Amino acid sequence: MPFLFFLFIAVCVFIMLRGGMMCRMGGTHGQGDAQLQSDPLETPLDILKKRYAGGEINKEEFEKIKKDIE
Repeated sequence: MPFLFFLFIAVCVFIMLRGGMMCRMGGTHGQGDAQLQSDPLETPLDILKKRYAGGEINKEEFEKIKKDIE
């Protein structure tokens, strides 16, 4: 029984360490991370177009923001 307990603890530690490494290496943990990692050469309009293409914003929001940044 103690062996199973230590095995469980080892698996939990492994999962936590692996998850931490994925965050540092730019792993995909959700949309928020993807938005933070953008190409430094991208213009605000490029980012806006990607958000619209990805369905994050609708046409009205796209047009309003486009007008604001131009």
